[in-house]
Amino acid sequence: MNIQDLHLKENPFEYLTPIQGEVINWAGMKDLKQNIENVYINSFNRNPRNVVLNWGPLGGGKTYAAFYFKNYIVSGTEKSQIINLYTRTPQEGTKVTEQVFKDILDSITYRKLKEYIQDSYRELGEKQLFEFIYEKINSEEFAQAVVNLGKEENIFNIHIFDLMKKYMFNNISKQELNSLKLVRTLDSDSDYRKFLSGILLAVTASSKPKRVFLWIDEMEDLIGYTSKQYKEFSQILRDLADTVGERFSLFMNFTFSDSEQENVRIIVGEALWSRINHFNYFNIFNLEQAVEYVRDLINFSQIDNSKGTYFPFEEDVITKLLKSLKPTDLIPREINRNINDILQFALEQEKVKIDNDVYRLWFNSKNQY
Repeated sequence: MNIQDLHLKENPFEYLTPIQGEVINWAGMKDLKQNIENVYINSFNRNPRNVVLNWGPLGGGKTYAAFYFKNYIVSGTEKSQIINLYTRTPQEGTKVTEQVFKDILDSITYRKLKEYIQDSYRELGEKQLFEFIYEKINSEEFAQAVVNLGKEENIFNIHIFDLMKKYMFNNISKQELNSLKLVRTLDSDSDYRKFLSGILLAVTASSKPKRVFLWIDEMEDLIGYTSKQYKEFSQILRDLADTVGERFSLFMNFTFSDSEQENVRIIVGEALWSRINHFNYFNIFNLEQAVEYVRDLINFSQIDNSKGTYFPFEEDVITKLLKSLKPTDLIPREINRNINDILQFALEQEKVKIDNDVYRLWFNSKNQY
């Protein structure tokens, strides 16, 4: 037997950890989804600067939300107007600003980076693009470096983008640097912050509004940083929020319980905390919310929904299973773990419907040792 024999196109509970690029459906948590959608929508309608704190238990859906919204499009906008970026907090705090810089560029991809900035260069022209960036970052050197990324490659600018990639990775010779009309490389944390801010300004510098939405996951890893390191990490986020302004929205994912909010405040620092204007708590489900979450996932995958809303399950089996879990386990990861387990059990037992008899066999098999 396979999963299709249970009238499911695929097993929606199979993955305990979401896979980037494969998250296309949202289950349960409708209020949270609406809150995040509002940030996207208002970014275009009201032009606010957004700093969003998402926090909750491990396995509560924060990473899932980041992957789901990577493909989100605001009604009335085009895909090219929304630049969704995802990165994780660097595991080590050494050279953290440089690492965040590289991680964000990796998330944009160099192919898209070239495309975005060339579009702005063509629309505004070199002088206006330079002045727009310089006014925000207050550095002629790095404003010129960003402008270089948008120059068309021709007989006078052969391989200019390739040279700029070497520049960004500090792998450029003095002669090559001179050919770019630059006098120094990226050396300090301040250099990386200014250059990165300039890049994000350039990719959004078009008459048709563009917005950058940066999701930073696993920010609880900051606990392992020294005080100096997490202040440095906080500084780059503050600079991006302040410099790129209304064109930029930051989502910070923390794994902490509701009672530990003060710990988050201490870690991010008062300056960044004061800029947060949206708080989303990924709470542990109550029973009704857990049932809704399971039902939505089943409905997304059903081959034939005429067999019933919960098929291949009987509805009371779902309720019994969820009631058997510890209250703290009513979160997406643990629910997926248990529903996947009983689905696999049903397949092994060649049962095409999961009723109370199947549930009883499964439950006893789990608790016999």
